[in-house]
This record gives sequence, C-alpha cells and structure tokens, in this order.
Amino acid sequence: MIEAIIFFILGAIISWVISWYFYNLSNKETPDWFGADGVETLKELLAKNPDDLEWTAKQIVNLYKNKIFNLGSSDPLPFNYCPECGSNELKNSSSTDREGDNVYYFIECKKCKWSNWTQ
Repeated sequence: MIEAIIFFILGAIISWVISWYFYNLSNKETPDWFGADGVETLKELLAKNPDDLEWTAKQIVNLYKNKIFNLGSSDPLPFNYCPECGSNELKNSSSTDREGDNVYYFIECKKCKWSNWTQ
C-alpha cells in the first residue's frame, strides 16, 4: 500500500516536471515582425484554423506583402525588409545612363547581400 502511494506521488511529480518543462519551452516571446499593423498575425491565423491550408496560405502571403513592402510608397523598390533574411538594413542607390537617358534604381541588403534593381 505504501509503495502504491509513493509511486503515485513520484508519477505526479514527474508529470508536473515534464509539463512545466514543455510549457516553458513553448512560452517564448514572438518577434516584432510577427505582429502586424491592421493585419492578422500568423499566430492568430494558425490558432483559428490550422487545417485550412488554402486560407492560411492566402493570409500568410498577405502578411508577407504588408511587412516586406511599403505598399503606399512611390519608391520604385518599396522594400521595408529584405525578402531573403528579413533584415531592415537595406541600401538604396540609383544610377543614370547618360546615353540612353535612363535611371536605374538598386537595392541591396547589407546582411545577406540580396539585391534587386529596376529601371
């Protein structure tokens, strides 16, 4: 009888320790980009209906667009963040082709060296 009580108490303690460990493991702060200005966060989105992949994919693409690009900007390369690494350390530049009278715009990520250009 005493053994059963001891095993019960040990089982309860071990279960509590395991639950506490996994709770602390999952209880992390989310990065700032995970939230959104007027856009559902990915966390809220997946909590609502994680099995509806088509709907989730549309919402993720919308969140991506609203975070990576400055949609209200008239800048020819309206990036807020690097689409490769997520860094906001972007360098914008431009160059004028005197012969063709064209302006070329460039953007480069200082962290991962991703780049893009447009005319």
